[in-house]
Amino acid sequence: MTSLASQNYSKTRIPSSDTVIPHLLRLAILVAIDASGIWLLSRFLSLGYYPLMAVTLVILIFVNIVLIRRQAYPIRWMVVGLVLMIMFTIYPIFFTVWVSFTNYGEGHLITKTQAIDQILKAKYLPETGLAFTWTAYKTPEGVYTLWLQDADGNGYLALVGEPLTQPQPGESGLGELDENGIPKTIDGYQRLNVFEAAADQSLTEIQFGEEGRSIQVRSAREAAELAPLYVYDPDADTMTNQETGVVYQNLRGTFTDPNGDQIRP
Repeated sequence: MTSLASQNYSKTRIPSSDTVIPHLLRLAILVAIDASGIWLLSRFLSLGYYPLMAVTLVILIFVNIVLIRRQAYPIRWMVVGLVLMIMFTIYPIFFTVWVSFTNYGEGHLITKTQAIDQILKAKYLPETGLAFTWTAYKTPEGVYTLWLQDADGNGYLALVGEPLTQPQPGESGLGELDENGIPKTIDGYQRLNVFEAAADQSLTEIQFGEEGRSIQVRSAREAAELAPLYVYDPDADTMTNQETGVVYQNLRGTFTDPNGDQIRP
């Protein structure tokens, strides 16, 4: 009897592989979900999406409870559907009710941080700024350079983070010039034709030349010494137009000047 009881006790205490494997699998899934949830929470926090961050935190706690507690076993088979219902049905209803009591433009379409970043991307050509025609070159690794020509036909090589130079063919990797004064080749770079350059959206974001006198592509034909159109003062929470000198105050989520004109991101 003692031996039989001992065997029965061992069977009840020692988990078999049939129970251990599902438990470990559930634990691995939970760790992956928590890691993804924490990453999402950090992103929402940095972007200022506080309502979405709150509902994500609630969902994350709910999923952890369902997967950990044995009493919640029947709900495990519905957890995906419940999460989707919360995200796409319940949350939009509460969000709509919340927005109806506030200014719709006040951080609901995009956050303040995103709006400021978009506004600060606006550029203008100062009176002292120079304009050029441009030809783009690109390495297989995705590094760009520009060949610039001013109104007098002078050519300049524009690299990222370096002052403009005027190398001659055979210098700085420049090959022979074509009939328009543009290098046919630059060592390590491939010349982009008009259509390739126009389709490359990243070109307009790159600042060529040295800091403080950067050159940016402005249109399909023009690159210029552009400067930021607006400067943001975080202490006063204002935007200043550097071209006109007008100061825009933040009025309920919209930068507005004394005449009522607004800056749109």
